[in-house]
Amino acid sequence: MIRILLVDDHAILREGLGALLSYYPDVEVVGEAEDGLQAIEYVESLSPDIVLMDIAMPGMNGLKATRRIRQKHPNIHVLILTQYEDQPYVLNLLRAGVSGYVLKRALGVDLINALRAVARGARVSSTPLWRQLSWNSFANLIKVPYRMLRHSHRASRKSCTGWPLVRPADRSRLP
Repeated sequence: MIRILLVDDHAILREGLGALLSYYPDVEVVGEAEDGLQAIEYVESLSPDIVLMDIAMPGMNGLKATRRIRQKHPNIHVLILTQYEDQPYVLNLLRAGVSGYVLKRALGVDLINALRAVARGARVSSTPLWRQLSWNSFANLIKVPYRMLRHSHRASRKSCTGWPLVRPADRSRLP
């Protein structure tokens, strides 16, 4: 069972995501938060496997909350659900330690596939931007020795690059 904490300042979006995810027996929404500060509190009390978080929220935004969550709880994954896909934005997400991001225009089945992949330890992206980064530039970006990434890259090449492991859904076979 994958335990999810939904974080978005729009109640209707949280409710819609909760309804969508309730169709999948391997996913449980354990809580909903409306900003980054509340997300940090709920991570402490609910211990989700994945925090599905928006970035642009009043109060503490998702980027700051992600940094705090990842510092204190490195085993909890953060998957960003966002409308933004430009390179500086995505690089900031990588620096914050997210496990991936899904664009809000994605299909629901693409989101569930991303959640499942992140739960297995993969890094996912619904755009090719992460795949365009070389391993060396990625290592410099997050300050990890390149030799460590090379080893990780050989061990799980597809899971480290995103969508080759998690392909967009065949729209003719929606559940």
